[in-house]
Amino acid sequence: MIRPMLLVAVLLCAGCSRTPLGIVEGKVTVADKPLADVRVTFVPEPDPKRVTRNSSAVTDEDGHYRLVLDDNSGREGAMIGWHRVLVEDLAAENKREKPGPPRIHLKHSETHATPFKFEVKEGVQTINLPCTKP
Repeated sequence: MIRPMLLVAVLLCAGCSRTPLGIVEGKVTVADKPLADVRVTFVPEPDPKRVTRNSSAVTDEDGHYRLVLDDNSGREGAMIGWHRVLVEDLAAENKREKPGPPRIHLKHSETHATPFKFEVKEGVQTINLPCTKP
């Protein structure tokens, strides 16, 4: 009798320990045009009271992204709180032999220089990222 109750208690605690996430999606643009093949990473501000995890996504051909927590769980969203947002151009990196010119300003991919800082809240939210050219 004790074992089944212990199993129920463990399962209930496992469900309670999940970090609440806000569902975040949006569009990355340059000069009002969608930007495909870029990685969007939300980096939570440091918090000594909890372990934080990044969330990321790669934009599709329409520049659309939808974040997934970077913990191998497959959970959609980002941790609640303030984030610095990085945008990295994967198209330039993927052309190894002859890299193309950068499509976005380098500051968008640097944690200390990014102009993008957003608060993620519970629920669904749209966060569009209008990048600048180099």
